[in-house]
Amino acid sequence: MKYETELDGVRALAVIGVLLFHLGVPFIKGGFIGVDVFFVLSGYLITALITRNMDSGSFSFKDFYIRRARRLLPALFVVIGFCFALSFLLLSPDDFKSFARSAWHSVLSISNINFWLESGYFDSDKYTKPLLHTWSLGVEEQFYLFWPIALAGLAWFKSSAVKKIVLGTFIVAGFAVSLYMMGHTPSAVFYLSPFRAWQFAAGGLLALVFHDHKGDERAWSLPAPLAIGSTLAGLGLVSYGFIAISPLNFPGTAALVPTIGTLLIILGGATVFSRVLLANPLARFLGKISYSLYLTHWPIIVFWRYYNNRPLNWIEMVIVAAISIGTAYLLFKFVETKFRKPWTKNPETEKFAVPAGILASAMAIMLFCIYPWVQNGWTWRVSKDNQALILATAAGDKIKCKDRPLLDLEKQCFIGAQKRNADFVIIGDSHAAALSRGLGPLAEDAKKTGISMTKPGTLPFFDGRTYDNEKLSDRNFDPEFKWIMRPKTDVVILHGRYAQNWETKNPIVQDQTTTKYNGLAGQPAPTNKAESQAYFKRALGKTLQKLKKANKTVVLVGAVPYQGVNLAQCINRPGWLMSLDHSIKTCRGFSREDSLNRMAEVNAVLKNAAERADVIWVDPTPTFCPEGEINCLRIKDGNLLYKDDDHLNSFGARLLSNMIFEKLSWEIEDTQGSKTE
Repeated sequence: MKYETELDGVRALAVIGVLLFHLGVPFIKGGFIGVDVFFVLSGYLITALITRNMDSGSFSFKDFYIRRARRLLPALFVVIGFCFALSFLLLSPDDFKSFARSAWHSVLSISNINFWLESGYFDSDKYTKPLLHTWSLGVEEQFYLFWPIALAGLAWFKSSAVKKIVLGTFIVAGFAVSLYMMGHTPSAVFYLSPFRAWQFAAGGLLALVFHDHKGDERAWSLPAPLAIGSTLAGLGLVSYGFIAISPLNFPGTAALVPTIGTLLIILGGATVFSRVLLANPLARFLGKISYSLYLTHWPIIVFWRYYNNRPLNWIEMVIVAAISIGTAYLLFKFVETKFRKPWTKNPETEKFAVPAGILASAMAIMLFCIYPWVQNGWTWRVSKDNQALILATAAGDKIKCKDRPLLDLEKQCFIGAQKRNADFVIIGDSHAAALSRGLGPLAEDAKKTGISMTKPGTLPFFDGRTYDNEKLSDRNFDPEFKWIMRPKTDVVILHGRYAQNWETKNPIVQDQTTTKYNGLAGQPAPTNKAESQAYFKRALGKTLQKLKKANKTVVLVGAVPYQGVNLAQCINRPGWLMSLDHSIKTCRGFSREDSLNRMAEVNAVLKNAAERADVIWVDPTPTFCPEGEINCLRIKDGNLLYKDDDHLNSFGARLLSNMIFEKLSWEIEDTQGSKTE
């Protein structure tokens, strides 16, 4: 197969899109589709290579896998080693443990499965995962493993037309299945190779069309005007995708944009325009180092951001991009290029040397990584004072509850004194679950029993609907409210991540696009922030009115202050590469004023609704954000109050729970055994 120089430019286009997206360039919100470009291009090149060798009778499975191993694994192993060293020096124990787990998954070419189980490619905690980008390598390596076998099976069909029809049918069916599964498990569609195989196959089908013969040249090519039009249309589609495609609900139908765009560029072949745009020296240079650049850029971004604990500014984007390209060139020249050549002069020795070398390297990396994974990220790397803070926080992290089947409901969490009948119900999202960490022990002291009814990302509203990333969530509290309306319990506590839902997005420090819209059952989905807030008010008012009519004592708990920094992670970083002053400076997060501003509007809405419905209003603000402080409270009586940036840990939850119990006039037995009110 003749080397097609314009395809170097396609590689360059793909990796630059990914690089700009990961750097955080604002107008490149769809740069991640560069990975899809790689998938299609890989399908085209590998299929062309394999079918040509199969047609000539020279294909060998062993030789193919050895070439792939030499091509991909040495550079990957070097990057993993580099990441291990910096992770050891920089990452908190929890993040180092997570890295170690991802490292041995990457070695085994199944990191896409690992990150699927963790999910969150577009979440803010992606900047704690130096090897997150290896998910796509896992997909590609799985493709390389199974695709030769699939093509060997396809070779049973003697007719060229039948082969293309079979492969075309697979593409259509694979795409249809991925669309169907997007409505059920979108993270699996994003990460897992069976749902991405149709993109590789699309490139493969084009290879069969062009290379269904025994020569090195393409079997045919488009007339010049059509070829130029195809190239420009493909470049336009991919460029449009870089700018316009949103991470929300991807892949889905949006995956057609990079797939068709890449196919059109390949279809165009060598033209005047492709030589100028895709085969110029700069494009060819970036294309040749594209694999090394893909490997190196993300860890550099992660470690830079982790050290400074904030997004990159424009100057840093330029610096990090330059460092990434320079490092990629060194990796390409001294590792990738060296190891992709035969390791020995004897072909028979080569068949033993490569697997043995790869296996020995893989075993060494896995051995190094398993130790911090099973030993909780080597907490000894962190100061003893910080270790004590984190251990104290973790000690009360789990909610002590007992599951009991409730009529018409899934099993729920009983907290407190564990009596047969519940005195109260707390209902809401992950913030309500966090609050349950404090309500449980306090209820036990007060001889009260509660039921914690919580679902992530779901506000405790009658007929409420939460739209996650512009997609209707299948979570709601309809059955729970139906149960609550019965005369089973008198007190209902409502709590949620109200600030995020009201603002419809996370703060900019988390690099999030729109994450939440609020809707009502039977109403059209909101299309903007104003509609979402209108639904929020209507659902809130309806909820309070219905509960009051059912003679429930309602406690509406306001928004908890957002700190703008994951303090538990931040203070738990090792001090070898950063001074104490730097650690403190980069852990500042939101000022008290910033936190108050973020909560003010939604808390005013909540308070107003509580007063109109005559329900108990609990405002965390005065206690958690006392006047005269630079930040809202983070540590009290020597204990952290937060599990991350805005979820309370057991100490913070107990502080807020005390306020709730005081409003309810419930007696609490303190540690000396006396009663308080």
